Amino acid sequence: MSTRHIICIFWQGKWFVAQYGPWDGYPEGQGVDILKFLSITVNIENLKAGLQHCVYILTPEDEKLFPAEGTTEKKA
Repeated sequence: MSTRHIICIFWQGKWFVAQYGPWDGYPEGQGVDILKFLSITVNIENLKAGLQHCVYILTPEDEKLFPAEGTTEKKA
């Protein structure tokens, strides 16, 4: 049986990445893989550098669902 999961990165007050996975979503699966990745300092630095280049394209309907940067309120 599959254990679905989603991996998100929250950095500097923003959500940057969301990755869905259809299996191995338990701590002994993806949790170990993430821990191994994060235990290598250069991986963390490369991830931070890459996050600066993420671009999100939202429709006007999508933008209503998410608060403006730096606020906690949803748009009307």
